[in-house]
This record gives sequence, C-alpha cells and structure tokens, in this order.
Amino acid sequence: FSTDLGPAVTSSDIVFIAVGTPSRDDGQADLSQVIQVTEELVKHVDRYKVIAIKSTVPVGTVELVRGILAREKLEGEDFDIVANPEFLREGKGLFDFFYPDRIVIGACSPRAQAVLRDLYEPIVQGRVSWQDEGQSMTRPTPVPVVETDPASAQMIKYASNAFLATRISFINEVASLCERVGADITEVVRGMGYDPRIGDSYLQPGLGFGGPCLEKDLRALIRIGEDGDSQPPLFTAVLERNE
Repeated sequence: FSTDLGPAVTSSDIVFIAVGTPSRDDGQADLSQVIQVTEELVKHVDRYKVIAIKSTVPVGTVELVRGILAREKLEGEDFDIVANPEFLREGKGLFDFFYPDRIVIGACSPRAQAVLRDLYEPIVQGRVSWQDEGQSMTRPTPVPVVETDPASAQMIKYASNAFLATRISFINEVASLCERVGADITEVVRGMGYDPRIGDSYLQPGLGFGGPCLEKDLRALIRIGEDGDSQPPLFTAVLERNE
C-alpha cells in the first residue's frame, strides 16, 4: 500500500484507474478525478505500461485519457489504454473479485489485451482462492473473458446496471398491481423465478434502488442518449418509477 503515486507507478507494469465518477447535477458523470489522476500519472510513465480504467465512465473517456497521456507520451510505445470495468457488489467485493461472473477487457491494442489476459489468468482458471469463514470457494468452470473494443466494454457496465435497475422498478410496479388485485407479490416472484430466462435476482419489491451505482449509472446513460439526440424513454421511466 502506498499514497505516493510516483514510485507506485514506476514500479508497475499495469496501472488501474479506479477513482470515483459521481453524478453531476445534470446527470453526467463527473470525470474530474479521472482527469486529475491521469495528469499526475503521465509524469511517472517511464516505460511501457497498460493503463486500465476500472472506473465506470461513459464512452469517450478513453479518448480523453489518451489525449492527456499523448501530450508527453507515445501510445503503443509508452502506454496503451484498456477499459476494464468492475462488477463488484457492495459487501461482496472480495468474493466477486476472485470469483467473477465474467471479466471484460476492452482494448484496441493486442499487446495490452494480452497483458490483461495474462494478469487475470489465475482467476480465470480458478488457481487463486479466497477463504470465506474458513471455507475455500471454487468455480467449476473457467471464468468467461469478454475481449472487445473499449466503447463496448464501457457500455457493458452501463447496460448491466441499467438492466438491474429496470428489474427493480419493474417488480415494484408489479407489486403495486398485486396490492390492487389482492395477489401475493412473494408468490408472483417465486413463480416467475423458476423461468430460467428470468430468475429471481433483483426481483425483490421494496423501497427501490439506492446506493452509489445504479441511479448514478442510469442517469449517466440517460444523459448519453440525450446528448446524442436520442431520448431513452424506458430508462427515464425506470428512474421515475424508482423515485
């Protein structure tokens, strides 16, 4: 552990940007921390390094980071950028890190892609373990690795969170209808959950979604659509239902 960026970067082959991207008042992701850390990072890139963006950032951020680094460094020789979104649940971060559902690597550079693939190989093959209450957790099959372009990698994260948010608003809407007709929402969810196309995850009715991720990412996705002159009515309805 270190709070000294310089020595940490110079001794590393891969640098992960994993800073906060809170929601601004207009719904856009605040990229100020990403920009700040990149401007500091460029001072210490002394040889080829892979810069992996873990933070949830909108499409176009890779170009933003690339532009800052390219002021003094040469892409492909001094650095390459990879979009490598995280999918960690609150309270389950360690478990989800060692036993992920999938690993997403978005890169234009085959060299950078190979570096990340090599880094994650022990996790993909289940050769690392984490003890939970004295019991070792294992995965029966290799972890799927999605190798794609940076824009698609970033959209995978946004789309995943938007879908989870949609499920929550959906089941809360169904719960309201159940109250009107005298149906038991618990039984409805149980009956739906047996359908393998649906499952029962994120179908628990309640106050709605909160926390730092789902609402923030949904608002950012809505803003991405609005900035591209494409109104996303479904996502807007999901947010309105949650509120």
